[in-house]
Amino acid sequence: MMLRTLHKLTAVLAAAGAAQAYKLLAPEELQHLLSEEYSTAARQNFDPKNTTGLLAPILRVRLPGTKESAEVRAHFRDFFTQSPTLAHGSDGSSGWQVEEDSFYDITPVPPVPGGDLNVSFTNLAAVRDPPDTRPGDVGRLTLVAHYDSKREPAGFIGATDSAFPCALILQVLANLDAALTRKWQSGADDGKHTRGLQVLLLDGEEALKDWTATDSIYGARHMARTWDEQTGDYGVTTQRKSRLDAIDLFLLLDLLGTPAPNIPSYYKHTDWAHVHLGRLQRLIRGENTAAKTKDARDDEKKDSNGKEKGVDKAEEGWFARPGKFLMGGRIGDDHLPFHNFGVPILHLIPMPFPHVWHTIDDDSDHLDMPTMVEWAQIMTVFVAEYMELSGYLV
Repeated sequence: MMLRTLHKLTAVLAAAGAAQAYKLLAPEELQHLLSEEYSTAARQNFDPKNTTGLLAPILRVRLPGTKESAEVRAHFRDFFTQSPTLAHGSDGSSGWQVEEDSFYDITPVPPVPGGDLNVSFTNLAAVRDPPDTRPGDVGRLTLVAHYDSKREPAGFIGATDSAFPCALILQVLANLDAALTRKWQSGADDGKHTRGLQVLLLDGEEALKDWTATDSIYGARHMARTWDEQTGDYGVTTQRKSRLDAIDLFLLLDLLGTPAPNIPSYYKHTDWAHVHLGRLQRLIRGENTAAKTKDARDDEKKDSNGKEKGVDKAEEGWFARPGKFLMGGRIGDDHLPFHNFGVPILHLIPMPFPHVWHTIDDDSDHLDMPTMVEWAQIMTVFVAEYMELSGYLV
């Protein structure tokens, strides 16, 4: 019990350190990341019909242990190892270390009719740490989404749940990887906050029959347990004592892509990050509005009859401050096993859930392109500031 308490205290202190070191972008850097170049790239990559984009290859049934699931993972691997949007060294490598965490678990029903109850699940982890650092001395911002789809209803695609969140993570990396490379090639490091970037794309989040403690979040439960014990590169001479302890912030994205989401702050210890996200959205919306002509801004204030519109509640922002720490963060999702080990959690999931949740309508037709592009802007700026990329973006 004492070790668990110390572990949780370490995680909370790490989150506090992250909050203190969060470095804001200069106005010109913000404008750069909001330029049409980045917005166009996001629209292209999120186009459901663009088979070479980031989202379309995920928009399919992808049940654990199936060929389709393996093909989606191959899409992820190809992004990290072959994508021209990532910086590659002289040896042709992108600097990202990609690994698959495969295991079997017994399920109440098979993912596909006539299948085995002993199901193969595979998580994918991609890590990029500063050069010449020991893993045990690096604290990682960890971007997380699940990539499996739901067994029922038959043909369920899960565009918000969670094809788009996976594509969103990849888009953020495509936007920032070159800046990260420039920073690390410059040798920049304040000597106090050595930060890496990590992506977890988890399998088996969905229940195969009914949501229970054993029929849900298969990949997250396995990874959290395994990483808590994974101490090969960690020890008495390193700052972090396990691979789990190296997660400074576990940022989980789920059920995103429909208009006007309401994203509460679920945890007190990461409320600072929720505050920053709200601030970023206000800044971004202000910059986007300023870029429009006065006539266009005036037209947006009027309805189809030319009359002044009232204030649309959806325009007030997505990051609600009333009702903080909703449900004590106990929404059933991939963060729970990590939270139970004391990892700081930032859960970006709307409440209420989208109206298409767990229905056959959770498809590409119900994704909203302006919302998806705005998510890419918000998360790109947030990660840029968290990773202290100011000075390396333009």
